Amino acid sequence: IELTWKELSEKAKSIAVQLLQNAEPGSRALILLPQGLEYLTSYFGCLYAGIYAVPAYPPGQWRQLPRIQAISDAAEATIAITSQTNFTRVLKMQDKLARLADLHWVVVEEIDNKPFDDWKHPDITGESIAFLQYTSGSTSTPKGVMVGHKNLIDNIHYFSDSYGHTAENTVGVFWIPLFHDMGLIAGALAGPVIGYHTVLMPPVTFMVNPFRWLWAIDHYGGTFTAAPNFAFDLCAQKITEEQKSRLDLSRWRTIMNAAEPVRAETLERFAEAFKCCGYDPTAMHPSYGLAEATLIISANKENT
Repeated sequence: IELTWKELSEKAKSIAVQLLQNAEPGSRALILLPQGLEYLTSYFGCLYAGIYAVPAYPPGQWRQLPRIQAISDAAEATIAITSQTNFTRVLKMQDKLARLADLHWVVVEEIDNKPFDDWKHPDITGESIAFLQYTSGSTSTPKGVMVGHKNLIDNIHYFSDSYGHTAENTVGVFWIPLFHDMGLIAGALAGPVIGYHTVLMPPVTFMVNPFRWLWAIDHYGGTFTAAPNFAFDLCAQKITEEQKSRLDLSRWRTIMNAAEPVRAETLERFAEAFKCCGYDPTAMHPSYGLAEATLIISANKENT
């Protein structure tokens, strides 16, 4: 499935019109969608409405509900954007939803694509909040970080300029979840801001078959991606010699290795495993970031 910039804008405006029928600018909207273009159009729909997006994930199991409820409570969300499939699942879990059941649920498949002509530009500035990014909650209750429009644009330009990314020379290929700041900002938003083509794939596709990620990088001419350290270990372990014989990774020039500790032995193992595919080890850039800093704080730019 492909989406042009024009189609993205029109769909986002339609979503914005729908959201503003049920909430005021400055309201908070949970995005409870699986990986896909609907996540991206819903996020931009929030921006177009002046509503604060709260990236999250659909509650597939009841044990996930406490974290989502904690995020919803902290954000004081009034809207939840989801798909028909997930809304049906939510209805079946309604007795366990607690206060989530009181949100106004917007189903993306039911949004009319036509009324984007009714859209009006929101009253926002660079200091206005673009979205609320919630921390992982690994050490405490998830905490919301207020990311402004200027924060977002500046951070994207910071790492894009550092790596020499332009609309003409960059193709992104990503599977990182869009509710994660690295997946959302580096994976999904940098492309529209800088103007380059981006390919998104579901995280489960990578987890089940890591070859699909590297195949997509080869097939689409990917030059830029980001992933946690474990992803490179998994590729080195799981991808067969026969599969490697079908890969050309020579165009892959920027890899942000972040979101967990970067291990030298992993980088060496990956480099050795894929040197036969034209992989250049200088493409790998160990990086560090925090939601509190929008995304990236530092990276190894020695070879850029």
